[in-house]
Amino acid sequence: MESQGALQFEGTGREDWGPKLLDQILAKYSTHKLNSLGSEGTISGMEYLRQNIDPQDPHQMGIYRFLMLDTRSDYLEKMGSGDNKKYCTLVPLILYAHKLYNDVPYSRWERETLEYVVNPALCEAMLTEVPELSHERILELREIGLMQAGTRRNPQTTYSLYRLGETELGNANALVKIMVCQTWAAHPTNRTKYMVLDPMNWDSMPPPLLDANIFKAPPPAPQPKPVLAATTNPWD
Repeated sequence: MESQGALQFEGTGREDWGPKLLDQILAKYSTHKLNSLGSEGTISGMEYLRQNIDPQDPHQMGIYRFLMLDTRSDYLEKMGSGDNKKYCTLVPLILYAHKLYNDVPYSRWERETLEYVVNPALCEAMLTEVPELSHERILELREIGLMQAGTRRNPQTTYSLYRLGETELGNANALVKIMVCQTWAAHPTNRTKYMVLDPMNWDSMPPPLLDANIFKAPPPAPQPKPVLAATTNPWD
């Protein structure tokens, strides 16, 4: 296996080097070999590592461990919106490289070996069996989770949902709650097709919990016609 090679990027702030670094890493990862050795012909995450990552190469192992970190806020800003949302914590980075460049669906990857190619928190979320919930119940849970000290937080920017411990989502991690309740990066105004938005269907984009039209700016109010001359009838 060939070395990954040196990565080149400029900029001193995380808003500069973080996205550029990931751009280059994932472009390289998109050239990795894929296999069909998982259950029912899926891609085995374990075999993917064996075929593409040399455990004796510290450079390759360093990049791999970097991609498997749960925390990304140290090198990415505003992951819930803006340009950096393409690398937010709802995006499985290694899988994303192959979906973006090679059009490989996330569902092609084997569940049993997902832990080898997806960071722990997102892997846990993707393997969570979410109980069946009615649309009304999800909206109710969403409102419960958004409340903090008597104030309703903005679902478009809220990451942590509180007071759900005794509910159907009580045992789910933070990312599952975000997916189900469509907050933060999973909000209809922020999400992309490369995020995992449904733990039960990794490639789906669920319909908005609320009418999408309410997120659009209202049309401009009609303006009155100017009176151009004294003889102009303003009621025309």
